[in-house]
Amino acid sequence: MLRLQGARVALLISAALWLGACGSPGTGLNADSSSSPVNATVSPGCTPATGLKTPYPSATPTPGEAPTPIAAGHLPPARQIRIALSVQHLWAYEGSAVVVSTDVTTGMPALPTPTGHFHVIAKYSPYYFVSPWPRGSPYFYESVWVDYAILFADGGYFIHDAGWQQNFGPGGNLKTGSHGCVNVPPRAMPALYDWARGGDDVIVTN
Repeated sequence: MLRLQGARVALLISAALWLGACGSPGTGLNADSSSSPVNATVSPGCTPATGLKTPYPSATPTPGEAPTPIAAGHLPPARQIRIALSVQHLWAYEGSAVVVSTDVTTGMPALPTPTGHFHVIAKYSPYYFVSPWPRGSPYFYESVWVDYAILFADGGYFIHDAGWQQNFGPGGNLKTGSHGCVNVPPRAMPALYDWARGGDDVIVTN
């Protein structure tokens, strides 16, 4: 009887530790959550935040669940967000179909948006940005809420709506460029946010 009770206690402790390690609602690490957003903290980058390097959660099949086979020639279309810095424009593609097309404003010359092949890491709605630069710095900005934010690169690089931005499109980054993020017009951001999925390609070119 004592051995049985001891086994039950050990099982309960193991379960508690496992649940704690996986996180719980309200920790700020759950992507695409409508609960309290993560507050950005001070570190280099556009609008950095602690703990945002967690990979986008993926579904775990239940025991005995077999994956649905995909017939040859019927692979799902590639999903990608393409951003061209030279023309300050963003396209979202599903296969060859353009889902979203909009002018954007990327990083100012001193704080450019990084180029390369990235992926959607996490989505947040809403999100609160806090300047990593102190007041008095030429890069300081007042803390601000946005409705939609898509993290695509380590260091705090987001695609997000920017209601304050007045220079979308070619040359906008040279006038009122961001701190490295990709500013999207508020009217275009909801569709992009709703369409984007964790793991989607994000390709930024000059």
